[in-house]
Amino acid sequence: MKLTPWNPEEQRRSPRIDVDLSAEIRTEWQQLSPAKVVNLSQNGIGVEGSGALIEMVFPNFNHSNGNHRSIVYLRVGLLEGAVSLVKPWVDIQCHSAYVKRIGHDRFLIGLSYAAIDGDAKERLDQFLDGI
Repeated sequence: MKLTPWNPEEQRRSPRIDVDLSAEIRTEWQQLSPAKVVNLSQNGIGVEGSGALIEMVFPNFNHSNGNHRSIVYLRVGLLEGAVSLVKPWVDIQCHSAYVKRIGHDRFLIGLSYAAIDGDAKERLDQFLDGI
């Protein structure tokens, strides 16, 4: 039997759109870290970051017992290609869904939306429609 590697990106409920957006992640413990949003969809966000970001979002993460879904607060700048976080931005509360190593000290974190206010959802929808 041939084994197929697990690919969390294929578990999506809606298609993702590749983007290059600056972001900031804040945990429930008020820790902040810069991040880069690399894709968006109607149901979630793909965020790229370093090992330090992983340690912050998934403290003491144990792969064999990896069922804890952290809540994070994501501020996403809606200016494509910006080097740092600038307005306009949206604030979104998310659940961590998965982590995938994509390079040396580079990881992709899949986040699903937990809560988003009406104004932020409208701005995000307008941004997605404009791509």
